[in-house]
Amino acid sequence: RLHTQHLFKKDATLSAFHDHFQNYQILHFSTHAEADSLQTPRIELIDSTLFLPEIYNLPLDANLVVLSACQTALGEEQNGEGLMSLARGFAYAGAPSLVASLWKVNNKSTSDLMTSFYAHLKAGNSKSDALRLAKLDYLATASTAQLSPYYWSGMVFIGADNVVQFNQSIPL
Repeated sequence: RLHTQHLFKKDATLSAFHDHFQNYQILHFSTHAEADSLQTPRIELIDSTLFLPEIYNLPLDANLVVLSACQTALGEEQNGEGLMSLARGFAYAGAPSLVASLWKVNNKSTSDLMTSFYAHLKAGNSKSDALRLAKLDYLATASTAQLSPYYWSGMVFIGADNVVQFNQSIPL
């Protein structure tokens, strides 16, 4: 059984995130995020915004960060630095593995994809295999109108690929 802490709607505050993020091996953000060229990449919480520079300074101990919000693997390219994305910020803060998005993702298909992803993780698949299998599950069950890569291929795996040990009651 997984130990989880869900921060929904009014509970999804910046202070609640700061109070809890060090207690979990998997962090999952399913909220609004943006990485346009006009503003700093950011994750929107109910009461505040978590900006990329703040993410760099997090004392992160999570094994996996899942960013199932829009454009979390996108950002502005900086000379000598590379792509300044939310995914890069979490990697810099210490996350060895990430799942992030390449564009504005569809809420329903991403939710289905993430449900399947966690089922495959729990079944003992590596992180990248779990995402690949979740995409295959989606393709096997999606309507013809939703087979476009827009619905399922925007989520990508980045980083160290290993199996998550759920038998140790790792929080989710």
